[in-house]
Amino acid sequence: MPIGSMRATAVVAAAVALLLAVISNALWEPRDQPAAAETPSAPAAPTSEPQKEQKPKDLQAVKAELLRSCGNAELDPANFTLGALIDDGQGHKIVVGSTPRTIAMCGVHPLGSGSGVGPMTESSLRNANRALAKAGGIDADTGFLGYGRTLPQVAKVEIFLPGGKPVLADAGSETFAYFVPLARDKITGLTTRVTDAAGTVLYNGPL
Repeated sequence: MPIGSMRATAVVAAAVALLLAVISNALWEPRDQPAAAETPSAPAAPTSEPQKEQKPKDLQAVKAELLRSCGNAELDPANFTLGALIDDGQGHKIVVGSTPRTIAMCGVHPLGSGSGVGPMTESSLRNANRALAKAGGIDADTGFLGYGRTLPQVAKVEIFLPGGKPVLADAGSETFAYFVPLARDKITGLTTRVTDAAGTVLYNGPL
């Protein structure tokens, strides 16, 4: 064979071998490549600050605020020991304050308010052999807000309608208050049970 032909044949053979190698690599290349690892994203910042929990008002502050709400210049909370408080959740409220010689109150309801200050002492109760005594009250839109004075040892005052159904009542600091969901002229036969801190009954009878 001529030398030129041999060289041509060698070049062709080398080219074919190279082509086969490329084809072989292409056939054996893995088709499924591992996915690139995802970088975790930072958590989204909150859109607003969480609301702060509101603390309930101090009970004495609530009483003082209610006493002022009647707009009576004589009812300065600083001048009284604030005691009984009634709030039925429907707009009927009354707070009672006392000094050694007087008793005061402010009552509010959805249609108005009323207040008063008057003389009433512990000695007047003892002289009458009473554990408590009514001082008065105000007519509310759907009932009557009443109040009075108690002896110092009284811790609890319960008030009942005829038949034994209790009405909303509270006692404290030688005062008591109550709400009867009846007009004043419809209220008859109220009774009360008065106890001290140990639960001893001090009085049980007509209010």
